[in-house]
Amino acid sequence: MSIRWAGDRVVVEPFKHSETKSGILIPEKAETKMRTGRVIGVGSKVKGIKPGDIIYFLRWVGNPISVGNIEAIYFSSYHAIGFPI
Repeated sequence: MSIRWAGDRVVVEPFKHSETKSGILIPEKAETKMRTGRVIGVGSKVKGIKPGDIIYFLRWVGNPISVGNIEAIYFSSYHAIGFPI
């Protein structure tokens, strides 16, 4: 199924855990302010973010959505706060 996302929306498959620079895994529930995930879709008004990018976003933003067999969340691109370097 192909979906054209509306406006400034970003659809992200959140990672179940994050990893520190030294390789320590941080479970999702232990993260307090930021989460990371892979972008699977963007709306036509989104600039600077494309499918496949890894982004940081605030923990409490977004609404759950199922895209095929992927559990994802969608939110305004305004809530994407950065990219890992």
